[in-house]
Amino acid sequence: MRVTDFGLAKDNIGASDKTATFCGTPDYLAPEIIMDKGHGRGVDWWSLGTMIYEMLGGLPPFYSENVNVMYERVKKAPLEFKPPDKFTPDARDLISGLLQKDPALRMGSSDRDAAELKEHAWFAPIDWVKLYNRELAPPFRPKVEHATDTANFDEEFTSQPIQESVMPESALAAASANKAANHFDGFTFVDKSVLGGK
Repeated sequence: MRVTDFGLAKDNIGASDKTATFCGTPDYLAPEIIMDKGHGRGVDWWSLGTMIYEMLGGLPPFYSENVNVMYERVKKAPLEFKPPDKFTPDARDLISGLLQKDPALRMGSSDRDAAELKEHAWFAPIDWVKLYNRELAPPFRPKVEHATDTANFDEEFTSQPIQESVMPESALAAASANKAANHFDGFTFVDKSVLGGK
């Protein structure tokens, strides 16, 4: 089983390449994305740091229900570990390295890329070769009874009503479609092959 989300992934982004696409889940956006200064691969290391923080502490590090407040915190607020007892010294060191506001100083952003993280003390228990070769058993395997079994999801999510995601067509889209449909009005060419000719 794999969990992935590559809906907006970009291929072949080199260590010094930059892009300017403003996309992503607000809680995981790096400061350079929010400031619209162009960004490189370091934004992925920021997101990893945010995810590790959230998995240990329960919420993203700069979380606010107000997205604009959260963006300001990402850009300016110091990193705090809450609740403090959930973060070991090694976890704090790793997360602090990944959540450097300056991407040039961010762990993983050097030419060494992921090797820098793999050597960190927090990852010391991981045998990376065995992990790559799928020779490690996961510490927890959820029990799944059938393809639509939702027993492993919190009722907070499974009890929500399903909402239609189809949006009504806007007047602008309709006008654009009509213009495109009428683009060939009066055009009379018919290929001879359609009429049986040569």
